[in-house]
Amino acid sequence: MCASKWELIGQLRSETLTLSVLKRGGTHPPPPGGVSITVSPVRYITETIIWAADAAIPKSSPNPHKLRKPWWNDACRDAVRRQKRLWGIFRRCPTTENLIDFMQNATKCPFP
Repeated sequence: MCASKWELIGQLRSETLTLSVLKRGGTHPPPPGGVSITVSPVRYITETIIWAADAAIPKSSPNPHKLRKPWWNDACRDAVRRQKRLWGIFRRCPTTENLIDFMQNATKCPFP
């Protein structure tokens, strides 16, 4: 199911865009303390469609959805980096010494 409500967009657009408004040009509501502004029909149609879409399509949140673990700190980050680095060294040069280094670090690092 699509998150936007296309029926609502169409309804808002059709309520706002009428033939008489299009013939004479659109009139935007006046800004606070200002005079209403008459614009060209093309601009009025474009702004009305954008307004209807803004009203009907949900916006994404600027907040990240993934919450970080409160116990994760710099030591955890460094341990994971070291384990990945040692795995890369062992993968490129599979010697017994590199395997031992990787396995010893894997026992110290509780994270995969």
